[in-house]
Amino acid sequence: MQELRNRVKELLANEEVSRVLAWKIGDLPYNPEPAYFTSESDLEELVYNEFCGANLSKYLIEAAKLEGKTAVCLKPCDTYSFNQLLKEHRIDRNKTYIIGIACSGKVDIEKIQQQGIKGIESIDGEKVQTIYGEQTYDRTAALLERCHVCKGKEHRIYDELLGESKETNDTERFADVEKIEQMNPEEKFLFFQGELSKCIRCNACRNVCPACSCRKCVFDSTKFDSATKVNTDPFEEKIQILLKKRCSILFVHST
Repeated sequence: MQELRNRVKELLANEEVSRVLAWKIGDLPYNPEPAYFTSESDLEELVYNEFCGANLSKYLIEAAKLEGKTAVCLKPCDTYSFNQLLKEHRIDRNKTYIIGIACSGKVDIEKIQQQGIKGIESIDGEKVQTIYGEQTYDRTAALLERCHVCKGKEHRIYDELLGESKETNDTERFADVEKIEQMNPEEKFLFFQGELSKCIRCNACRNVCPACSCRKCVFDSTKFDSATKVNTDPFEEKIQILLKKRCSILFVHST
């Protein structure tokens, strides 16, 4: 992380970029947040750790509207969505400086907690510092689902690279898709109904998804009451399922 901090500090000091898009310390140790850094003092909050799974590519849509060039930290998987947004002319390559950062997979805090580890303060490899002392955990079992089906650790686009990535792919990428395809229509509907029943319609998924970059979103339309936090009737529930299923298909094809 210090190498990254030193490099972006140099880019800002030399005025090669106007801002840096990376992650900052969140309200909890395992909850880093995407953020812009514009000065050396801001960089004290910059972090890059096991929990920085957020894809920063979509934030570049708004960054393209700002004056000057933006340096962005992209993991290998993030560069796929960057290229897709580039094809759709949603971002400006000439106003972006890509720092390809190494990745060895990111972890899910809930999976770590399921291993009986509480009070987490920080993680270094397979060692966890907690308020109760240092513990170890099974890192492979705690990886994010997408890390198990990673396309590879090669950056598809970059201006410079920092660090060396490690492969985490140990699962067939479309294994779950094949299971769903084998279901009959009723089983498929029940499956998606169960998954989407967790939705509270906060639109956080829409806001962060790089495949969902429409200038006018159907969920913001005044003709479609998507602001409701609960399903008001079976028909509305089915419409939500179909629309979100379509978004999921677009995401799979774009990544």
